[in-house]
Amino acid sequence: MPLVKRRMWSRDLSEKVNTRNIPDASRNAKHVLKHLRAEILGMEEGRYLGSGEDLCARYAISRPTLHQVARALEHEQLIVVKRGPNGGYYVRRPSLNAAVAAVATYLRSKDAGIWHFITLSRVMHADVCRLAAHSEDDDLRGKLKAELGDFWSRPGDVTPELVTRRDYILEGILFQMAGNPIVELFMRSTHHFGYATIAQSLMDDAPDRISLWMDYRCRLCLSLLAGEDRIAIAISQSHWDCMVEWLEEAIGEDPDQKGVKLRIF
Repeated sequence: MPLVKRRMWSRDLSEKVNTRNIPDASRNAKHVLKHLRAEILGMEEGRYLGSGEDLCARYAISRPTLHQVARALEHEQLIVVKRGPNGGYYVRRPSLNAAVAAVATYLRSKDAGIWHFITLSRVMHADVCRLAAHSEDDDLRGKLKAELGDFWSRPGDVTPELVTRRDYILEGILFQMAGNPIVELFMRSTHHFGYATIAQSLMDDAPDRISLWMDYRCRLCLSLLAGEDRIAIAISQSHWDCMVEWLEEAIGEDPDQKGVKLRIF
């Protein structure tokens, strides 16, 4: 990026920030972090924030305080610090995978299990179907149609591993069509928490279950493409109910076994 242009961007930002709105007693790492985070979230990825000198002057803070703020923002994946001739601070956007991994790790620390996820996922997936059925994004609808034709409506022998792998791809398309990032974050966390492993194990050595899973997904895709949200929700709920039955059959009636076998460490 040309040096002149970067300086212009930095100057523009300096003019927008009125440090008088930040009380002198509050010009510390915590408050600067709050203000700078708010600025960053309103910018496009890759935007130049300024040099260390620029930011220190803009917020009337010392270098050590800036470094403390920068470390926090780097941890949140909101900035990239570049050094050298074209160095400075640049806007970054957190990745979905990193956010999902953090959520999954936190829930593991709380001793949550896959059963908790399945109970809530059944409810949330209904909303995904409702929103996806009304998606007007032609590109995403085209991807869903291609996924249906390429795999889910194709007869033939498939393995549990292949089904769960393609299921992950299909779910990704549905989440994008739904356009709800909160639901997407939660549902993606189920995969980090062992959903795919559990689903695959339930279909091992059970070709009838694989066929049923394929049929559920095929009918779900067709109903979504037709814009039939109620039918899509009914199919989704039936699929989750079926999966719960398989799980209960696998663990039996022993409540102690239920927790042990469904929890992923």
